[in-house]
Amino acid sequence: MKLINNLSLYVILISLLSSDFLYSKEGFAENPLNEISKQYFLEVFNYEQNIFNKCLKTENLLGADQVNTKCKISEDFQDAAFILNGKSLSKFDFIDKYKSFKKIKTSYPFYPGNMLGSGQTGYVVIEFDITKKGKTVNPKVIEGWCGNILSPFTEFSPCSFFNREAIAALLRSKYMPAKFDGETIYSKGVKHRFTFTLEPNQRALSLQNNDMDKAYSGFSSGMEGFGSRGFYKKVKKEITAKNYDSAIAIAKENIKYNNIFLYEIAKANYFKGDYSQASSFIFQFIEESTKNRDPYSEEILLSSLFILIESLYFINDFKKIISLEKSISRYNSSSNYRKSFAMTSLYLGTAYINSGDMHQGIYHLSIAQKYAASKDQIEYINNVIGQVANYL
Repeated sequence: MKLINNLSLYVILISLLSSDFLYSKEGFAENPLNEISKQYFLEVFNYEQNIFNKCLKTENLLGADQVNTKCKISEDFQDAAFILNGKSLSKFDFIDKYKSFKKIKTSYPFYPGNMLGSGQTGYVVIEFDITKKGKTVNPKVIEGWCGNILSPFTEFSPCSFFNREAIAALLRSKYMPAKFDGETIYSKGVKHRFTFTLEPNQRALSLQNNDMDKAYSGFSSGMEGFGSRGFYKKVKKEITAKNYDSAIAIAKENIKYNNIFLYEIAKANYFKGDYSQASSFIFQFIEESTKNRDPYSEEILLSSLFILIESLYFINDFKKIISLEKSISRYNSSSNYRKSFAMTSLYLGTAYINSGDMHQGIYHLSIAQKYAASKDQIEYINNVIGQVANYL
């Protein structure tokens, strides 16, 4: 079932490659939720809430013991809550007389010297308890990962290099303890994520200091390679002039200098309308830049994701789009990026629909509709939602 007309979609595409658009982080109002989406997710929310409440009743926990419930919030429940209220749910939201703990002193972790020197980034998730006095105790690392935080394509690998500093920062933090019926209570199994990241210029400097990427010496964004400055500018000029074949030819001659030319070839093919080649070269760019740990700016990495998703959509490769969901969703969870990822959510939603998963399809379409940046986008997305209404 192919629900989207590619030509009509292309007409309303915003310029996702504009840095002004990518980094538009000013506040903006959400669009009113589509009535079809609203009704669907209200039904999901009420259905899942009934299941959760039945679970609580079955456990028969009394008083403050209710906070130790093993009942879980389902993914469908979370989806409905996010669409309707823009936030995630906690099991504590459904426990009467409970008031959650609140952080009152934040302590940021120190960056491990060895990881700073090698330009490594990553994150750590710690599970811990909060005493009745608000002290953090019993910390336990449940996740430790290394990878490029700035890249949506990163496949994180397990590591423990950030663990010690994360635990130390947690133990320096202070909380206002949770309360039940006005009395402070001990909280178990609280989780917090510490992210370790570097600015692009810091990462580039770290790589230079370790002789890992001398080709980028002097270029803080990682956009130009040693000996290829003039060619890079010429490629960009040819793309701007819509001389795409010329840009591609020049870029191919300079791939040996810097992987950024793979990105420019993909971009030229994208504007040219050769989406198969565009996606192919973006995949090459991702593979080579990841292997070499190239310190490209977040702008280039996000632009690569936009080009890839759109190109895959126009060649009907829905399976690969769905495989990139994690890359897309990590930005939808941040208010800084929702606006620029609205159309990307549209592609993901229609990919799910064309693959037969209506719930995930309407979920991502609803995200796209809530954060769309123009009336044309909103009208188009509402039309798509209307087409799938009978399948919900």
